[in-house]
Amino acid sequence: MLIFLLLFILTTLSLSAQERAVIYSQQSGNWSLSSTWLGGSIPTSEDDVEIMSGHTVTVSSTQEADDITINATDGSNYGILEIITGASLSTDNHLIIYGQLSMSDGTLNVGNSSGDKLVIHGGVLGSDCRLNISGGIINISRYFDMVSSSAFVMTGGALNINSKGGTSSTDIVDVPSGTSLTMSAGSINILNGNLGSGVALKYNPSVSTISGGSISLTNTKNYGATTITCSKNIYHLISDVGTGNILYINNMSTDSDGFSVQDFTISSGSVEVEAGEMMSINGTAAIGSEKLILQSSTTGNASLITYGTIIGTLRAQRYIESYVSGSDGWHLISSPVNSFEIIESDFDPGSGDDFYAWSESTNAWLNHKLPANSITHFNNGQAYLVSYESTQTKTFVGSPNTADITFSGLSFGDGGGWHLLGNPFTSALEWNTADWALSDVGGVAKLWDESAGNYLDISADDIIPSTNGFFIQVADASNSITIPSSARVHDSQNNYKNAETNSLNTLQLEVSYEGSSFKDFLRLGFRADATEGWDMHYDARKLEGNESAPAVWCMSQDEPFSSNFLPLPSTELTLPMYFMAGIDGEYQVLLEGKGSFRDHSVIVLEDVVEDRSTVLQDSTVYSFTATTTDSESRFLLHFKHVSGVHTQVNEKVPVDIYSHDNILVIRSQSLHPLKGIVRVYNLMGNCVFEDVIHNETRYSKDLKEGPGCYIVSFSSGSQESLSKIYIH
Repeated sequence: MLIFLLLFILTTLSLSAQERAVIYSQQSGNWSLSSTWLGGSIPTSEDDVEIMSGHTVTVSSTQEADDITINATDGSNYGILEIITGASLSTDNHLIIYGQLSMSDGTLNVGNSSGDKLVIHGGVLGSDCRLNISGGIINISRYFDMVSSSAFVMTGGALNINSKGGTSSTDIVDVPSGTSLTMSAGSINILNGNLGSGVALKYNPSVSTISGGSISLTNTKNYGATTITCSKNIYHLISDVGTGNILYINNMSTDSDGFSVQDFTISSGSVEVEAGEMMSINGTAAIGSEKLILQSSTTGNASLITYGTIIGTLRAQRYIESYVSGSDGWHLISSPVNSFEIIESDFDPGSGDDFYAWSESTNAWLNHKLPANSITHFNNGQAYLVSYESTQTKTFVGSPNTADITFSGLSFGDGGGWHLLGNPFTSALEWNTADWALSDVGGVAKLWDESAGNYLDISADDIIPSTNGFFIQVADASNSITIPSSARVHDSQNNYKNAETNSLNTLQLEVSYEGSSFKDFLRLGFRADATEGWDMHYDARKLEGNESAPAVWCMSQDEPFSSNFLPLPSTELTLPMYFMAGIDGEYQVLLEGKGSFRDHSVIVLEDVVEDRSTVLQDSTVYSFTATTTDSESRFLLHFKHVSGVHTQVNEKVPVDIYSHDNILVIRSQSLHPLKGIVRVYNLMGNCVFEDVIHNETRYSKDLKEGPGCYIVSFSSGSQESLSKIYIH
């Protein structure tokens, strides 16, 4: 009995090995010919097949295999599998391509379970490892993966993926960085989503050349949600995920440009572009009725830019935080859809909410709740001041605006020429590009930052977020401004973040309160074309912020400014800097832009209240204590040697400047005699020593100043050198 059982087990193992035999190609030829295969056996559904390097195997009839591997040795020696008219090739499991697969007609079925896959693996051939499909149909039961620098070229036919569906942490279609995908016709159909953490489509090839065809998601198993993660262009995206189901669109986390679609169709279900993500639609956007949703959250807004024809309506969300007290919770909002009605919308204020329009002519906020004010809907390009007693994500519904909005003859009345406009698009705007065509309109706009509790200045090329309002100031009643669709850009932020200054001879000072997010900004600079008054192209007058937030400003011709450029000073200049604390406590002044001044410039911040001075070149942060009863005349800014710009800075004198045993030494690098003037400045910017050098190759002087850091300047004709020394 034992011998019989042992013989039975050995026989069974022998049969299993025969059933899962590996069949190797021995030469190029037709799959159906025995001469093509080593050993003369034509593969069956029980066999693993390997097409060896240098062999081309053609399928023109109905054939089967368990697994198929197309091998490659190097760039000139690889296997090829061809599927042509009349062919039907099926695998029970995987198909792995290291060489090439070419399909012009017929049918290829890969796998019959939820774990099977087709893989294009460029580990050997790189971009020469490819799948070329010009016709026919490829059906894949589950996964389609591209690996390394492999390539996929589609000029026709159909690729059907994920018929089995299921739950997986693996992405169904993965086209990663390093790969190449070219598509001019045909269709890629992803039949189901993924109930696990993996997405239906992850698309981020290094080379994406799609000029035709379509990519569709049909969700035949009626999963509740399908997700694609995409950062590159695709030609035609079709979402047909089923009534009540959702397609979520994400971008790759490493790509800030979003992705673009030539045409976009929503056939069933809805599509949600998640908060912080970006999408561009060229051509026709057939989005149905409220089926496209742009999400919003604390992280920002979804961004959409459309360039062609839009058929249908969308839902654009705006996350709004509630107020805590009467001085906070205010937001400037604008609608990105056409003529959106306020009554019975999400934005219709309740008894504890507020909704105002701004009237420049009367210098007053107009309450929506008063029928006499006739504030019934959002006007395109106009913004409104709102406050709500509960935090909510509200929704604009309608056809997205894509047209330029132009205003002219805006009033110049009791409101000092300040007008509240709004971003009328479903994306951010780049402020004050050439197409804004500003005429008698200030070049600096104002955005309200709730977290800062202040209005912030934005200059040309800065960003106005979607669904946000902004103030402009006109110089007189003969004015015009265009909010251009050409200025639309992808930028997902909800609340504005003040940009760093990058202008020459410009300081930006941020004053913040350590106990909260409250802060304020002052921008000061020098320009050859500036005047003492309001230069509308780059100056901005101060607007009051939250009463609990700090305020910082400067005065020019008896007017408060938050951005002010002055003529280049020919001598040393002292400017008062005014400050008002919103709350008693500790504050900081953070400096940006000190590198925009010439190397030998000295900028000193003097705190009159605490009788302290700080050289800003040596420190970017100044901390101080303030109360609400302190004098507003808190600071003085001393500017020394700031005339000129970087391109005008004189060449350095070829000298070495250093100190030794409290002795200042200036030595000629070329050994030619030195002639010029030496000046020594303390950290207050005061000149404490001056001397003339006459025909010396090495100059030395015992400085009688106290210990500390000093700046030494040596100038000779049109040349100048500076250095920092320490006296111990």
